[in-house]
Amino acid sequence: HRAGRQGRTAPSEPLPNHAWRSFAEAWTGKVRIKELASQLTTNSGTTRLELHGQQITAEKCQALADALNSNRTVIRVDLKYNYIGDQDAKALADALKSNRTVTHVNLDYNEIGDEGAKAFADALKSNCTVTYVNLYGNSIGDQGAKALAHALKSNCTVADMDLGFNEIGKEGAKALADALQSNKTVTYINLDGNKIGDEGAKARRCPRGSLQLAVSTPLVPERHSQMP
Repeated sequence: HRAGRQGRTAPSEPLPNHAWRSFAEAWTGKVRIKELASQLTTNSGTTRLELHGQQITAEKCQALADALNSNRTVIRVDLKYNYIGDQDAKALADALKSNRTVTHVNLDYNEIGDEGAKAFADALKSNCTVTYVNLYGNSIGDQGAKALAHALKSNCTVADMDLGFNEIGKEGAKALADALQSNKTVTYINLDGNKIGDEGAKARRCPRGSLQLAVSTPLVPERHSQMP
């Protein structure tokens, strides 16, 4: 699942304030991430942090996480196609425990496993602003899925979670289906491309939302339930 991008070298001067609304649009080459993170702590115009295929190291990821701890304007964090692993995911998850503005987190096509998923699950237990989590194309297994499912039982803001093409089996699928029995906000969880098997695909019907399975067949809500 690796797909880095190549482009022009980043400009040598800092970006003008108005250009910081989306870093992905303004900088098409390799970004000076530490400098960017430093400016994130004071810049008030940024609403989206989009860094695709930047081969973000652990040190740089920590710098971004530290910036998000104090930033109060970024609402979308998109770090897909990088080399973000479990430790990096933990740093970002810790930032979400204190950040109260980020609503969308996109980390698809990285190297996040069960430990990283557990870190995000822990953050989601207290975070009350994130509504969208994309962990598509990582290496999350049943343990990570179970941790996320447990978090969803108490989280009241996440509406959409993408766990497609990970390593989730039938136990993880069952745990997520169980979480939807009590969760009142989730409307969609993608499990396409996982190895949930026939038993996982037959996980009990969900009273709310739909659970997209590897066979591209959503779990059907109970007839008596009301859809959100």
